[in-house]
Amino acid sequence: MIHGRTFVITLRKGGVGKTTVAMNLAIYLRQQGRNVAYLDLDPQRDGYEFFRDRARMYSDLPAITHLAIEDPDQVESAMHSASQAGADAVVDCPPLDPPQVVRAQQVGDILLFPFKPGGNDLRAFSRALSLYQAKVERTEVPGSSRDQPQMFALINEFMRGQLNDKLLLKWVQETGVL
Repeated sequence: MIHGRTFVITLRKGGVGKTTVAMNLAIYLRQQGRNVAYLDLDPQRDGYEFFRDRARMYSDLPAITHLAIEDPDQVESAMHSASQAGADAVVDCPPLDPPQVVRAQQVGDILLFPFKPGGNDLRAFSRALSLYQAKVERTEVPGSSRDQPQMFALINEFMRGQLNDKLLLKWVQETGVL
């Protein structure tokens, strides 16, 4: 049986495009013929409501399962259930790190950190990455067969020749993260 992947879209800072990235990723995966479960952990529920309305208005489109989750104990089981059923789970996280986000980060296969190329977002991304790496090091179990998740930065609103671009280029050169 083929297991699905779990994509966790996360960053402690708001306004960086987490929900937009999560919704577009879910739609892209579905267009590629994958079964998809969209798990909305954000209290605003924008993604959940979008997929609910999409299913109601466009019943001819392939369905995307969508769940709104508040209970930290439900996050892991929903991600695991989707994966076991062969579906890819796309987890839309709110800003900050409530318990359900921490759990999603711990069990996800792929972590996506969207950010904009400005100073505050770069600092938020750097901090999120270092906090997560420290968390992984503290929770590693010797001899565990579980692979560590892959982590990717997603740069939103990159505009050539802007001051933010120069800041981003300098940051990339100094940190070597990207």
